[in-house]
Amino acid sequence: MDVSESSQIRASSVPAGKPVHESWIRQPALLYALLFLVAVLPYLNSLNGGFVTDDQQQILNNPYVQQTRYLKAIFTHDVWGFLSAEHYSNYYRPLLSVTYLVLYQLYGTAALGYHIASVLLYALLVCLIYSVTRRWTRDPSLALFAAILFALHPIHTESVAWIDGLADIAVTLLLLLSFWFFLGISEPGKSPPWQTAGAAL
Repeated sequence: MDVSESSQIRASSVPAGKPVHESWIRQPALLYALLFLVAVLPYLNSLNGGFVTDDQQQILNNPYVQQTRYLKAIFTHDVWGFLSAEHYSNYYRPLLSVTYLVLYQLYGTAALGYHIASVLLYALLVCLIYSVTRRWTRDPSLALFAAILFALHPIHTESVAWIDGLADIAVTLLLLLSFWFFLGISEPGKSPPWQTAGAAL
């Protein structure tokens, strides 16, 4: 058997449409694990932080996020509505307040839990950066570079290390998730109703 025949046998044993040699950069589980670590490791020191500036008002002194009976008020008032009617503003972020409500039920006044939530959401955002970029460009190498650059860029430090910065992470996560679904609508044969619904987030 010559070399060409041997190559043909190896190629025929590989399922159709799958390359003979698949680079590690095309292994989703490994990549997402790597990106998760790249996003989390730089912010481990933030877990020792406490409540600062707006955190104290928005969480420690805010009955809306401490008791579930105020859930309706969260959706009918701005984020400073718990103070008084005189503090009315256009700062309306009910999903952020609901997130604080859930975290308060889990962790109470323990700042560690809120910091863990921020770091984990940031890691999820970094993974989504990779997924969106890969789906958009069809280039896994470029997607990996973009996700790592995003994860390590120091401009995100405040959003991750400051508890009240969770709003920045959450809104970016939702926008990118909507864009991910939007990209799926244009894929041939891959446009189920839930893709359209997701793009409307």
